[in-house]
Amino acid sequence: MAICFIFFANDNTNSWREEKVNLKINNQVYQNVLVDKMKLPPVKKGDIVTISKKLSSDDENIAIRTYGSTVDIYIDGENVYSYGNSLYEKGEMLGRGYHIARFENAAKENKSILIKIKPAEYMSYAWIDFLKFTPSDAVWQDIFINDSFGTMTSIILFAIGAIGYTCVILVCMLRKKINEHLLYAFAIAFFVGLWNCCIHGVLQFITKNLELVSFLEYFSLYCSALFCVYVIEIIKKNTKFRKILNFMKWTYSIFLIVVLFLHFSKILLISQTVSVFRFFIISVSIVLQFILFSDYLKQKKHEKILLLGSIISLFMIFLHAVFYNFNYMKISIMGRVFVISDAPLNIAILIIVILPLLTYIVKVEEIESYEIQINLLKEIAYLDNLTGLGNRHSGMAFVMELIRDSLDYSIILFDINNLKTANDNYGHSRGDELILRFANCLKIVFTGDDFSKIRYGGDEFVVIIKAKSEKEVYKYVESLMKLIDEDNKGKKEGYFLSVAYGIASSREINDCNYERLIKLADKRMYENKDLKKASEKIG
Repeated sequence: MAICFIFFANDNTNSWREEKVNLKINNQVYQNVLVDKMKLPPVKKGDIVTISKKLSSDDENIAIRTYGSTVDIYIDGENVYSYGNSLYEKGEMLGRGYHIARFENAAKENKSILIKIKPAEYMSYAWIDFLKFTPSDAVWQDIFINDSFGTMTSIILFAIGAIGYTCVILVCMLRKKINEHLLYAFAIAFFVGLWNCCIHGVLQFITKNLELVSFLEYFSLYCSALFCVYVIEIIKKNTKFRKILNFMKWTYSIFLIVVLFLHFSKILLISQTVSVFRFFIISVSIVLQFILFSDYLKQKKHEKILLLGSIISLFMIFLHAVFYNFNYMKISIMGRVFVISDAPLNIAILIIVILPLLTYIVKVEEIESYEIQINLLKEIAYLDNLTGLGNRHSGMAFVMELIRDSLDYSIILFDINNLKTANDNYGHSRGDELILRFANCLKIVFTGDDFSKIRYGGDEFVVIIKAKSEKEVYKYVESLMKLIDEDNKGKKEGYFLSVAYGIASSREINDCNYERLIKLADKRMYENKDLKKASEKIG
């Protein structure tokens, strides 16, 4: 449905009447023409433009949209509408927008209308792009219905940009970390939405201030382009083109600051800088396309999406320029007239808004995919291949987290008794079996996130316990010993599992040093081993 709106906005809706008029630009006369459909010649400040016709019986209201010009509407010599003459005399900016006048009963009295227009600056584009008569008093309603897609898109884009930008700011404040990509992406949506609100009459309807609307139209357009450069600079910041992109970003930022200074100091109006803006945008677009194309084979998925989207949007903007300059603006299908000149521009706008958000989503997915692989590699690096327990590195990482969080911890160092004897007498497979049986016992007893179970070396194992009392630690050891006794039942000689252990707590030393604690536990483990040997001799 949206695509249909983009391509086929019906120009015969409502009660609009397109009537032929007489157009005069200085001494050049064009008779019986449809002004908003003809290719208008360039005009400049000092030119006088008049539009005249005899009113038809249903002509009670007129709506005309002009760029940077004064507008006076006369009915048989009587002025019924006037805009911009004082601004024209002062050399200030004249707004772009709709001029609406009502002349009830004038048509029935067979009166004539004369529209006098004075351009305030040089204009080579369609400086009158809407001129229609209507008997309806709901002119604004008809304007918005006639341009339903533009109106709807303007409001939605502006709302998405404003709400999204606000949410990102709040999240950044809470997390104390700025997400520049999302920030600039929603800024693009906001300014493109604001620009659309200006050119489709939404902001004029709200503010009734044509000068403000025109300023915001140019300002939002300039800002949209700026934030597009910012997004590309973020995406390509780790490439060899980083300095070029950074230079373009700051050059354009300075250009925008200078434009605003000149405008507010009334030295040069923002509307008069559009030629420089166009030159800059064309230059930047060429450079950006070169940058995006240059490392295509090395690009990640989100970079390729950015490249494809930028190519399509630039092509659509070029197509729009062709339609506009050759006045190929409307087509007729089965007697119905459809506007197509804005279709490529609407597509380009949607791509420009969606592209930064889409590249961010794809980039996040790529990062998550890399993180999964990294975590998998970390797990492999932290695991003991034989037992599936952690290795020394995982134990150190666990302890570092506890120290970071200022938590006490205890260490139990285990040593499998007589493992060397089992290896020598029955082979290493028997020794591996004893190791695996003990590892399984550790997994059963020490479950949960409060424990890190490590194979420290050949026959040595370590369990790191988070924030438990000495009494609780000994209870776990007792449970382990009972489980080992159960596991030994019915086992033959050479299959009997026996361990010695030593316990140490970070509360026993001042600096919570992991290696010092291991040494203390190791000392106590050997004391326990000697005690067991002594008891076996007595037995």
